[in-house]
Amino acid sequence: MQRFIDKVWVDDARVYAKTRDGLVASYPFAMWEHLIAKSGNKWSPAQKERAEILFAKYPKLKELHSLLCQLRQVFADKKCNREEGKKKLHAWYKAVTASTNREIWK
Repeated sequence: MQRFIDKVWVDDARVYAKTRDGLVASYPFAMWEHLIAKSGNKWSPAQKERAEILFAKYPKLKELHSLLCQLRQVFADKKCNREEGKKKLHAWYKAVTASTNREIWK
């Protein structure tokens, strides 16, 4: 079931999301840590919903998470040889340098 997020707001320890059908969901910040640490294909349906909320509020975070997942894929591919690995790592590096997020460099 896909919900369309209408509004997202944050207070001291929780993130709230209001859907277009009037439902309000509340999530503690601790739930976000596990979400970011996993790649998107390993998320549960509830985590996918929370990711939609998080990325709606922080679109830069979506790009950073995508770059992290791409780097994981470079190192997770056991079938590629050294030269292919270098090419994939170089392509990932080009994507990072093309990124508009300067938080990567901090």
